[in-house]
Amino acid sequence: RVLVVEDNAINQLVADGVLRRLGFAVQLADNGAAGVAAVADDPGGYVLILMDCQMPVMDGFDATRAVRAIQRDGIRTPIIAMTAAAGVEERDRCLDAGMDDFMSKPFDVRLLAEMLDRWAPAMTSADPTMPPDAAEPADHRPTQRPVPDQPPDHARLAELVDDEGIDLVLVARMVERFEASATDVVAALTRSVEKHSLAAVEQHAHGLRGSAANLGLLDVAARCGAVEEAARQGRLPTAAVLGALREAVAHGGGQLRDFVESRRATGD
Repeated sequence: RVLVVEDNAINQLVADGVLRRLGFAVQLADNGAAGVAAVADDPGGYVLILMDCQMPVMDGFDATRAVRAIQRDGIRTPIIAMTAAAGVEERDRCLDAGMDDFMSKPFDVRLLAEMLDRWAPAMTSADPTMPPDAAEPADHRPTQRPVPDQPPDHARLAELVDDEGIDLVLVARMVERFEASATDVVAALTRSVEKHSLAAVEQHAHGLRGSAANLGLLDVAARCGAVEEAARQGRLPTAAVLGALREAVAHGGGQLRDFVESRRATGD
């Protein structure tokens, strides 16, 4: 079993689909506290823990420290950080908290397979889809996929279905959940701006950025990243910025929905 500690529903679906495709059983935890509770119930029950860094209730750093305090008598489950940040400072925070390695989001299936092979080789080393150099030692640099200049909005979904073998039914669930949640998040962002709540703006933008990036909506992710960074520096988004984000979400969601419907129509 792999324990995935992640608060974002879209990211949960992607991780669940990818890990099951690679042959793992998956248990999900919605925040760091829930992840710690899962480990407390069965300290040696997981071959690996994927730990998001930014979560409500308890973040990934505190959760990792708690897991390390729980696991004794030679039990030490590898913990891999999942982070949208890619800097040296974030890397050091992960390692200082007791994590063993880290990879940046959104998920790249081949690179995630490398990470799993590195830390849970008994499960993945016989996988014929693995690249021959997947077990090379980690150098503790962020694992991040190259991003093409202007990919179509549905390129990520095509990759999940065609290259990684993720079932179209699961991909359709990802799209449906994104369309429902993204509209709510933009509305919540607007309310947070009206209340002048910088912390809430940053939180909502961060969550939507992760969902959008994992589904390949790079324009939405970039706009959310700009809002998140501005809030971190004490600036609220303008009405024009929120309006453009709302339009980008509607456009991107429509493109994802069109992809799913076209695949259903062709039976792919």
